[in-house]
Amino acid sequence: MANNYYSTQETAGVQAVYEPGAFVETFSFAIPASGLGLGDSVTLLKIPAYCALIDFAIDCPQLDSAGSPTVTIDLGDGANSQRYIAAGALGRSATATVLTPGTIAGIAGGNWQQGALPYRYAAADNLVLKIHAAPTTPTVNGTITGHALFWGGQSQ
Repeated sequence: MANNYYSTQETAGVQAVYEPGAFVETFSFAIPASGLGLGDSVTLLKIPAYCALIDFAIDCPQLDSAGSPTVTIDLGDGANSQRYIAAGALGRSATATVLTPGTIAGIAGGNWQQGALPYRYAAADNLVLKIHAAPTTPTVNGTITGHALFWGGQSQ
């Protein structure tokens, strides 16, 4: 059964943005004691309406500790779960991987969706990481952290 998890920042919410300009939202999610499994999703942060996602970075720890890991992830939003990454072979390394749009394409199995950024949101949404293929041996510790850079405001 797939589980829905939320970062500490997502549960706190994001304030409405009224003045146009750039701003950064951060997130942090502690991997549960059971690890992450097939279909599990982590809502990393809320995306305010009338904003464009310009850039992001995700510090992703190992999600699959098997000798031949199988985990893949999707990164997207409520409307398109693979808007930014589709079945990316990420979270397989024993060392954390920092993901940014500029480096994902160079990572084997990164599966970055070319041309995905910038993406403008007319309505509020969420940035969501989803387990696309189950890990062989789920990792039961570590924290997914990161940030997203936005441009926007309700006056736009």
